[in-house]
Amino acid sequence: MEMDKGRICVTGGTGFLASWIIKRLLEEGYFVNATVRSQSHSVEDTSYLTNLPHASARLKIFDADLSKPETFEEPIKGCIGVFHVAHPMDFGGNNTEEVIIEKSIKGSLGILQACIDSKTAKKVVYTSSVTAVLFNGKKHTEVVDEESWSDIDYIHTHIKFGAWYHISKTLTEKAIIEFCEKEGLDVVTILPTFIHGPFLGPRCPQSVRDVMAMIFGDTHMSPMLCRAPYVHVDDVANAHIHLFEYPNAKGRYICSKTEVPIEELYKLLSTKYPEYNIPNIEKDMCNRRIGSGFLASWIIKRLLEEGYSVNTTIRSQTNSGLVKDVSYLTNLPHASERLKIFDADLSKPETFEEPIKGCIGVFHVAHPMDFEGNFTEELIVEESINGSLGILQACIDSKTVKKVVYTSSVSAVLFNRKKHTEVVDEESWSDDYIRTHIKFGAWYHISKTLTEKAIIVFSEIEGLDVVTILPTFIHGPFLGPRCPHSVRDMMAMIFGKLSLVSLLSAYPANVAQVVKALAFQMEGQGFNPLWAHLMDIQVMERIWALSRIGVIRSWLSLARKLKIARWVSLTAVQKKLRAPYVHVDDVANAHIHLFEYPNAKGRYICSKTEVPIEELYKLLSTKYPEYNIPNIE
Repeated sequence: MEMDKGRICVTGGTGFLASWIIKRLLEEGYFVNATVRSQSHSVEDTSYLTNLPHASARLKIFDADLSKPETFEEPIKGCIGVFHVAHPMDFGGNNTEEVIIEKSIKGSLGILQACIDSKTAKKVVYTSSVTAVLFNGKKHTEVVDEESWSDIDYIHTHIKFGAWYHISKTLTEKAIIEFCEKEGLDVVTILPTFIHGPFLGPRCPQSVRDVMAMIFGDTHMSPMLCRAPYVHVDDVANAHIHLFEYPNAKGRYICSKTEVPIEELYKLLSTKYPEYNIPNIEKDMCNRRIGSGFLASWIIKRLLEEGYSVNTTIRSQTNSGLVKDVSYLTNLPHASERLKIFDADLSKPETFEEPIKGCIGVFHVAHPMDFEGNFTEELIVEESINGSLGILQACIDSKTVKKVVYTSSVSAVLFNRKKHTEVVDEESWSDDYIRTHIKFGAWYHISKTLTEKAIIVFSEIEGLDVVTILPTFIHGPFLGPRCPHSVRDMMAMIFGKLSLVSLLSAYPANVAQVVKALAFQMEGQGFNPLWAHLMDIQVMERIWALSRIGVIRSWLSLARKLKIARWVSLTAVQKKLRAPYVHVDDVANAHIHLFEYPNAKGRYICSKTEVPIEELYKLLSTKYPEYNIPNIE
């Protein structure tokens, strides 16, 4: 039986998969020539191979190295087949991508030439990887099969972790297929997914350790395991033998058993091994920045509900009361177990290094605000850009962050001399029109625009995956104890902010009485009933000044408050103005979706609807006839 089976050469014999292939080949009656690299400890480590059943009679071990292809000639002599499993590994980052690729391809082609020269090798089975088909920009809903190939440029621009491995596997497999087609050598390639199972050697293989990230506490690996395809090492070993023995096996074969979402993996491990304190990293840790803000606090709320752990940053100010006020964050459901709060400031970018450590993502929402006019436009822009680039650098240095979602603003696309009838989309950018035509809030529009541009340029240069989201006018209930500045501005007529209301047009002298009569009251999280409804129906009308003569100011303040504010008139131009709105919860969920969806790239405007001021009047006057809402028609 032994002579009938023949002799097989297995390269990389001390590896996790290769050792299992050797084990199964010996059990099947084959003779095996295994190659290992001569290192100071390799000789004694091969005892787990030489002690295998039948090894003493049918296993030979040879010293060979991919960097010296000629060393494979001797172990391949007399073999009827070669299982080429060896691949250069460099988790320590000691070699460049180019060096690894060259070593892998030249070594592999040298092995194939040795097969031809042997005159006995009838088939080669090459162990490729599923990474040779996965990374090509296909949507996650599309089928990936043996016809697919990973795109090298896509890997370079979108994949940070292990790019050298994915690229070298892809290019090596292509080179092997091309060589064999040209030389007439029978080759089959097998592409396993995540290989798991018991290992024969004395040390835990790197691939197994990665799959066991939750047990080992390696939370930085969890992005790879969010929904990973797995296959047992014994199945892969048997698949190699089957592809070699089956004469009609040609081409490429993906080898996978099942996909397991990380939350199911957590449940399985924690149930099966209750003695281990396995952290619940169903969605792992996603860093959220400046958590005390209106939008940021909602993002934190939704992240915690979705199963993420959150590091949030706040600024410590001597008189701001931020430390006390974060109780509305720490009291959120799941916050006690999964929320950490750090002190950080955009003016000191280095303060973000610690909260970003170990995170798989960063939601950068923070932006310097100066409604009191204490700082120049230049200082605000400088703090915003320098702080943001410092955060991006901290993401790169962390080695764990896979994506950044930056909260820009619709103001970064609106102000560019386009007519109000023209479409504004993600290709649009605001320009110097802001300085010449927009008075109110110009510093904000300019700093948001320039910061987003700087973030995009930096990320393209450094290869960091960044998505920017540009919300329109955000409305909705707020979680904190104080009404956010943006919401308060949109409620100008309710709060009696005549400095903003005066921008609308002539305002009646009795506006103060109206505001007083309809005073906004909040007890805990309670709202004036009308106000609560307005928050829910997205009718807070804050309107940009889009008249191209620059006379109309930047925002018309909340039309939604229209409902109570008694303006006497609106000009025909003002009546044509309309504002785009989006609910704060929709914006929070959009951030999470853009982070989780792998194909999300570039810029995304986030808006729900536009409400002309006259429609708002009709809506409010119909729904609330008891209020004397002025007819702005």
